[in-house]
Amino acid sequence: MIDSQIDRKSYLYILIFTLILAAGLRLGGLAYWSFASDELGTYNEIELFLHPKQNSYGDENVPKMIPISIGFHYLARELFGIGELSARSIPALMGWLQILILGILLPFIFNREISLGVVICLTLSPEHIFYSQYHRFYTITAFFATLSILMGLLAFSRESIFYLILALATSIIVLFCHTLSACIVGIIFLMTLIDYYFHKPQSGKKFILIAGLGLFLSCLIFFLYLYPLGKSKVIDYNWRGLSPFDALASSISQLSWPIFLSSLLGGGILYYFNRCLFIKVFVVCFAWISMVLLLPQVLTFHSAYVFPMNIGYFILSGITIGVAAQHLTILFRSSFRMVIFLAIITFLPFMNLPALVSYYQNGNRHDFRRAAQWLVENTTENDFLAVLEGDKLEYYQPNLKGRWKKLPRKDYEVWFHNHRSLVGRNYFVFPAGRYGIPSEWKSWVEKNGSIQTTIVARRFDDHDYPIIIVLYRGPD
Repeated sequence: MIDSQIDRKSYLYILIFTLILAAGLRLGGLAYWSFASDELGTYNEIELFLHPKQNSYGDENVPKMIPISIGFHYLARELFGIGELSARSIPALMGWLQILILGILLPFIFNREISLGVVICLTLSPEHIFYSQYHRFYTITAFFATLSILMGLLAFSRESIFYLILALATSIIVLFCHTLSACIVGIIFLMTLIDYYFHKPQSGKKFILIAGLGLFLSCLIFFLYLYPLGKSKVIDYNWRGLSPFDALASSISQLSWPIFLSSLLGGGILYYFNRCLFIKVFVVCFAWISMVLLLPQVLTFHSAYVFPMNIGYFILSGITIGVAAQHLTILFRSSFRMVIFLAIITFLPFMNLPALVSYYQNGNRHDFRRAAQWLVENTTENDFLAVLEGDKLEYYQPNLKGRWKKLPRKDYEVWFHNHRSLVGRNYFVFPAGRYGIPSEWKSWVEKNGSIQTTIVARRFDDHDYPIIIVLYRGPD
């Protein structure tokens, strides 16, 4: 890789502009999107952490396993209260800080063009924006995981024991942010062995000893504290989630195919110029793939679980962008170089433009606020509601409390006839996907009911987040 073609002043200006853009993208709509999926569950976990049960079991142990993440969310609740804006303030801040530390530290490892490529890719990533506006622990974990990896890479490039200790310390923090990201400390240890194999530094054995002690300490924490808490989480073998192939496809799609494919090219470029550094970054990417393929075998998997580990792919993608920008701008006169450079370095991230624009239509969320309002305006207290995610409807319209039951995934016909209202009307409320009503209920509901309304925002990609409300009209 050739030396930077842009000076520090230009780099600083572009970085500041990018950070302002990143802040705007992560604050836009922050309070507008309704709570989705398990965002409300974070409030329950805060209460469990503050007031733990004596004989907690399964998911009740989660707050004890991730006290640092829970602590951040507790701080936001105490400072700003309860609500979408306050709940998402910490994830948005941590997502922005992750971009900031990349912009500050990457030039010490790569050149400035590559650093900008990584920063811009992450800034415009719909996945990163989503989790920066999501009331969970993913961007908190991603911040510390990224900081640990960067500290590790700096430790090897500068032969600094201080940076290595920082890398190990932040990797242990990751343990208490998201247990499934515990492999970070193992990554740092492997990086230490790789660096010693290639460079044989004078302090190499000290590095291995310190990294080994960090790994040993992390294993003690995991097996003596975290594992006993986590093993009580019962695995539902009737529904693990995704097959390994589906998990991989889903995770790549969330990362985005432009980022994934360009990372393959970036890996080839890095291998050609710096084989040792390539293997270190590859270890991060390999950990991501391993988690995607292995986790579905032992628990119900969601691609959000590997989000904190995806930084390796953004680094490799940034290499593709940065190297391309360097070589192509050399061909142009100096007066046009900055324009050409900016055009090239933003081309790949803007391939996600349909998904990015669509995100700001509904935040990649179902609109439970509007659905709850419709139910209040169009149903009575005698009507019965069979729903999948009633807690969110109840949050936005508390007077729906006691009027709904959670629809099961099997034996639903018998369940429905045991719970339905005999004096009022009966409604189904489905947060659905692009294919409409979930398959396990689709044929029966379509046969016995009629759609009353579909609450959905217009999008410009292949995703959809409708809430379908169906009135039961079947035989008694």
